[in-house]
Amino acid sequence: MTMLSCTFPSEQRSKKVALASSVLKPEGVAPAVAQSSMASTVARASISALTPASIGTLFQLFQLNQVKEAVLNSGTSSIKCADYMDVDVESVTESAVTTSPFDLLPDQLLAQIFPSEHVAIGLQVNKKLRSVLLNHAELVTFRIAASAQGGGAGVIKTIENLRHPSAVVTLSLAGNSSLTHSLLQTFNAYEWCSKVKQLDISQTNLKPHHAEQLAGLLPHLQLLASLTLRGNEVGARGAAALCSGLASSTKLQTFDIHGNNIGNLGAKSIAAALPTWPSLTELDLGWNKISSAGALQLARALAQTPSITSLSLAENALKDEGVALIAGALPRLPSLKQLNLRWNQFGDEGALPLCKALVRCANLEALNVNENLLACAGAGFLGEVLKASRALQQLSAGWNHLGDEGAQALAPALALAAPSLASVDLRANYLSPAGMAQLGLGLRHCSGLRELRLSGNKLGAEGSAHVAALLPALPALTELELRLTEAGDAGAAALGAALQQHCGALTVLNLSGNQIGTCGAQALARALQLGLGSLESLNLGSNALGPEGAAAISGAVHASVQLRELELCWNMLGDEGAGHVAAGLAGFPNGLQRLNLAWNNIEARGAALLAQGLALSEQQQQRGAAGKKGARWELTVNVAQNERMGAAGEELARRFPHNVLLEPFAQPQ
Repeated sequence: MTMLSCTFPSEQRSKKVALASSVLKPEGVAPAVAQSSMASTVARASISALTPASIGTLFQLFQLNQVKEAVLNSGTSSIKCADYMDVDVESVTESAVTTSPFDLLPDQLLAQIFPSEHVAIGLQVNKKLRSVLLNHAELVTFRIAASAQGGGAGVIKTIENLRHPSAVVTLSLAGNSSLTHSLLQTFNAYEWCSKVKQLDISQTNLKPHHAEQLAGLLPHLQLLASLTLRGNEVGARGAAALCSGLASSTKLQTFDIHGNNIGNLGAKSIAAALPTWPSLTELDLGWNKISSAGALQLARALAQTPSITSLSLAENALKDEGVALIAGALPRLPSLKQLNLRWNQFGDEGALPLCKALVRCANLEALNVNENLLACAGAGFLGEVLKASRALQQLSAGWNHLGDEGAQALAPALALAAPSLASVDLRANYLSPAGMAQLGLGLRHCSGLRELRLSGNKLGAEGSAHVAALLPALPALTELELRLTEAGDAGAAALGAALQQHCGALTVLNLSGNQIGTCGAQALARALQLGLGSLESLNLGSNALGPEGAAAISGAVHASVQLRELELCWNMLGDEGAGHVAAGLAGFPNGLQRLNLAWNNIEARGAALLAQGLALSEQQQQRGAAGKKGARWELTVNVAQNERMGAAGEELARRFPHNVLLEPFAQPQ
């Protein structure tokens, strides 16, 4: 049966119309709506069970609206659809068209569409839909997704045939390295980008000669406000060419050339161009091998660019001297809100002039000095920034050498920090339980804190107890990261007791790599049942939960109705633990999307038990989803590196092809 659900702006509730397939086939749905009296008033139409043959006619619905945004996701000439899909169409005040994720399409041939201020549709580059695309006079956003790699000829042909190319405002080619050269030639030949304001050519393998080719196009983009070139290889020569091409770009607001190996010569070219960009607010020069010589040129130019609000020089080699030079320009940037100097090999010597300058940056909201060499004195300097910067929201000083003395120096400043402080990152700073106790004295005054990251410090059970004692003072906390802190069962028990009562807002909890066994798991299970109703992500990977710990957690997660991710990898679960997880699957939250059981010594019997649990969970989901628009079983279970599952593991993956992975999850970026 084909379901059509329409929402009318004048009514509070949706009206649903069921059209039996024997009466009206999917191919007839769009014409039926278009010809009906409700066509001009439809606010949302959800149509399911469309076949590949009917996809073209669906766009007759879209043609009732002004389509202004398209996403091209592939160059194939046909749609392969083994499963179902849902399409939502909205045309109220915002005039937005959205679709639900097409995550069940095996070849990922359709794009996920996101709502925007303009109408947005996902278009497959094929014969049926290309004609729809080419006839739209109001197309203002043109994205070619990375998955279009294999369809270069089709994509280029579509671009060449656009009937009204001058309307395009946003152009994204990000990730299309194989298309870069051909596409640039197309754009230069047709010069159809005169109204482009946002241009994204990230990770497209641009070389210096490509940058020179792009530079020839840039003078035609008089309205250009944002140029993103992250992750290419333009080098110093390409940077010089780009700056020359942007010489007249007075409207440029964002210039992102992160990760392009431009070196000090490239930094010099950008420094010379900065005064010609009076509207520039965001500048990212990270990961470019810039040292103090390049910093000298940049500092002089930055002092003449007061419009800057966000500056990143992360992952360079500024060291103390270069940071001191940049610091000299910062008081001349009255609008500066974000500064990123992560991984620049500077210590307390560079931190002193930096923090003296930042005290004068009244609008500073985020400071990132992660992965440097700051020690006790540097912590004190950061404390002065905390006390002076009343707008500061985020302090990231992880992977330094602050130690317990640094924590003691920082604590009084934290007690006096602005109420706006929302995120503190002090990961891997050689903090002991004593240092955590000192830090807690300051953090307990940060009642608005939402994110606290302390991973990689040897807190032990005692330090974990200090964290637990701190939690009642942090009612707004949403993310707590305590990975690799040697908490053990005793620390987990202390944390579990506090989490039961004081962390109702917590959405992310990471306790991986903490030697937590059965007792700790049971304490955390009680917290899941009683106090973590908002939790979305729980990471207990790389512990020692064992079968009994798995039973405790699996029996408790049903209370965390918002849970989306559960990490249980590397926990010695074995077949018995896998059975406990399988038995609990039917009671897991319906929204759970990711369950990691990799590296757990699960064998054939465990695989069979998981198959039974997944079957029950699927049935439960289907019963609960009955009648719910767009409902779908989204759970993915990773059973990678459980090598003794053998044929039973392969059968598990064959039976649940969309829900079982035999390869590790991709690591987050």
